[in-house]
Formats: sequence, C-alpha cells, structure tokens
Amino acid sequence: MKKFLPLLLTSLITFLAFPTLLFRQPLPSLGLLAWFSLVPLFIFFKDKTPRQVFWTSFIAGFLFYSGAFYWIYNALHYFGHLSPSASLGALVVMMTAMTLYLAGALALARWLSLKTGLSFYLLLPWTWVVQDFCLNYFPVGGFSWGALAYTQTKLLPMIQIADLGGPYLVTFLIVLLNASIARVLVREKGAWVQSLLVSVLLILTVGYGFYRILSYSEEDRPHFQVSLLQGNIPQEEKWQERRAQAILGIYQEMMDQVVASDLVVWPEASYPYLLSFPLRGSSGLGASFKFDTIVGAVTGQFTKKETISNSALLIKKGGEFAGAYHKLHLVPFGEYVPYQTVLSFLHKVVPVIGEMKAGEDARLLKTEKAQLAPLICYEDLFPEIARNFTKKGADLLVNITNDAWYGVTSAPIQHMELSRFRAIENRRYLIRSTNTGLSAIIDPLGRVVKKGRLFQREMMEGEVVLGGPTTFYTRHGDLFAWGAVVVVVILGLISCFKNKENKG
Repeated sequence: MKKFLPLLLTSLITFLAFPTLLFRQPLPSLGLLAWFSLVPLFIFFKDKTPRQVFWTSFIAGFLFYSGAFYWIYNALHYFGHLSPSASLGALVVMMTAMTLYLAGALALARWLSLKTGLSFYLLLPWTWVVQDFCLNYFPVGGFSWGALAYTQTKLLPMIQIADLGGPYLVTFLIVLLNASIARVLVREKGAWVQSLLVSVLLILTVGYGFYRILSYSEEDRPHFQVSLLQGNIPQEEKWQERRAQAILGIYQEMMDQVVASDLVVWPEASYPYLLSFPLRGSSGLGASFKFDTIVGAVTGQFTKKETISNSALLIKKGGEFAGAYHKLHLVPFGEYVPYQTVLSFLHKVVPVIGEMKAGEDARLLKTEKAQLAPLICYEDLFPEIARNFTKKGADLLVNITNDAWYGVTSAPIQHMELSRFRAIENRRYLIRSTNTGLSAIIDPLGRVVKKGRLFQREMMEGEVVLGGPTTFYTRHGDLFAWGAVVVVVILGLISCFKNKENKG
C-alpha cells in the first residue's frame, strides 16, 4: 500500500485543486495546490522505466479523472436514461481514453530522456502540453475540461498570460514548477539551474499579470446593456408537450421584467417548440420582443432531407428574424453518434441520443450596436472556437447553455470557471445565460462581474463594454502548443536516429 501513496496523494490533491462540490457544498478555492500536487508522483518516477512510468501514471490519472468527472454518470443515467451499467461503462471508456493520453505523454518523456540524455524533469512539461493539445481535438472532437490551467481561475495574475499562449502556456508553467521541485528533491544534477529558470518565468508571469490588470481600461469603448434569463426549467420537463406553453409563459414573464436593454439572452434550447427553417421576415415567435434577443432553440429543415440543429437565433425588436448560428461542436453520444459504422447500434439501445447536424461556419449574430459570438453549450470549452469568432470581429462572447443535465454537482461551477479563460484569451466580455446556472457576466480580465445562483429562476441585468484590441493569442492562435509539438517531434526523431545508430 505504501508504494501507492504517491499516486493517491497526487490524484487527491489535484482533484481538490479544481472547483469542487462535496456533499453539495462548495470547497474553498484551492487552486494553489495544483502547483505542488504532481510532486509526489514525479518523485516516484525517479529511475523508473518508460513502461513503469506508463502504468503508474495510468493508475494515478484514472483515479483523478474518475473523481473529477463523476458528474458524467449523473448526466448519462438520471437525464440520459441509460442504465446504471451502461452509464458506468461509458464513463469508464471515457476515463480510459483520457488517461491513455496522460500515461502515454509521461512515458514518452521518460523514453526521450533515456534516448537524448536530457532530464526527464525538463521534458515533462513539453509532453504534457502536447497531450493537452491533442485532448482538445481527439477523440470524438476532444474534451479538455480537466486541463490543469482551469484550476487557476481565482489566481488572476497567474492566468493573464492566456492572451499569449492560451491555457496551454498556463499548464506548461504548472507542470514545470512541479517537475522542478521534484528534481530538486531527488537531487538530480542541474536541478537548481532549472529551478532558477522556473523562478524567473514565474516572476515574469506574475509581473505580466499585474501589468495587464493594472493597465486595463474601458475608456472610449461603447457600453452595452444586457439581460440574461435563467428559467430554471427541470430537465425532465423541458420537452414535455404539456409543459411547453407554461415554459414559454415563464420566459415571456421574465421578458416583461426587462425595462431597458440592448440585448436579452435566453439559454440553450429554451424555446420549447421545434422551429422549422427557413424563417423569413417574421420569426414566428410573435411580435412581443421589445429588445434584440438571442433565443436558444432546436431548429429543423424539412425540405429535401430532414435535419435538426442546436441553434442560437437573433430576433430583432418587434419579432423580426435577423440571423441564426447552428452549433458547430456537437456533444458526442448526446447530440450525435460518432463512428456511425461501428456504433450505430446505440440508437437502438438509447433512442434518446440525437442525430443533429453541425453548423457549417462560425457565423456572427449582428445587431445595430454589436457583433455577437454565440457559443452554445460547451463550445466555450474549446479555445479555437471563441478565437475564430473574435478574429471575425466579435465584440462580445455569448455563451448559452443548459447545465441541468449535471444536477447539483461540480460541473456547472467548473463550466463557468473555464469560460473565464475565453474572456482573457481574446480580451472580450463574455456573458452566460444558462437554464439552471451559473449565469454570469465576465470581463476581459476574467473577473466575474455578476454571477447568478444554481437552480434558481432569475433575470440578471448588467453592462458590458464592446470590442477592444485583439490579443496575440487571437491573432496567432496556438503557437505555443504547436511549438511544444515541434519540440517533442524533433526530440523523437533524434531519439529514433540514435537508436538506429546504436543498432548499426
């Protein structure tokens, strides 16, 4: 049991570093733990073979991911109507896929170390960033929710560098500090040189963070009034036909409370009826819209081929339809079945799995005052989506979502926290209208200006500032992450070349 203690410590401490609910109560912010949580595991890796590193990190990673993403079982079983065994099986498959990335990355760092002679503790941050980058895209569209960077949202000076390298640069520093401490503790040659380098990088990071915070200004930029509706409709009632009119009445009542606003925002799929496209002229939603409004709706096109989309509709004052964005990044096994040829049987096992059609482009919704970037559901998890919208001229990021799927778990809190990175990366205000919370207004420094409550019906009003200069990250994207890929590939080629020389 003693030999497993470092694995358990790393898994537990890393889990606690993320925003977490235990017994329905939020834990205090413990993001600082992430800067030290990997040290026990990294010390344990001393003198281990790549195979040993792989299996050790696999166990530690599986323990962490199982604790961090327990809420996925809730979504699949209680709301997705999968059986307990099917829900647990799906969770295990997902955890295994994610853990294989992590274990493979750490084993790769050890292999490269043995082949090149470079310190294992110097290589760890590079391979870690590569696996984070890959996990953002593969498999089935990616799922980087558990990236270490997202532990740091309460430490604003530490994450302002996201406007240079996105979450990957923050994760790199966290792993580098952990590796440097471990290297000192195992008394490896060169440890103090690496520690000095890390100290300089941390000082520069904090200095940059405070510079960004203290120099931030909203002068000479247009102000924009927003109203965010949180209907708090129970998930089991959302698509009951007998409840549709009552749900519409709830949103209409909330709309009537808005006195003055440049934009009203409904949550994802909050309109309780399927809307047929194309909508022309009158939206079909009635002429009771007193202000420009984004409405989350499920839309269908029933011309040559029937298709269903998860959409954000812009309805102008008076009820005129003014544009639509169809969700680009669909949720696998929720909105579509990936790998249809292999997994087509899932439609028979779980008929509630949708077969939605993804949108074709990142289409801005434009009012007379603003260009809006609609991010539906967990699209705010993916840095490239918000970045592409901002490059196209978005003045404001608008996330509409429905986190009722997760119940009273850590998921809604973590979802709001990770969205703060999108605001920082692009230096744009981000507003969130969610069905059950947490609705919020987040400024370009990642500060939560206003925040709602979980599972409460409420209407939030506030003022944001539009636009601003584009950041390095917005303009150039994931240069840092791609740089890490290049470093690892070059070292891999060198290692393979040396391996052939030795054999020769």
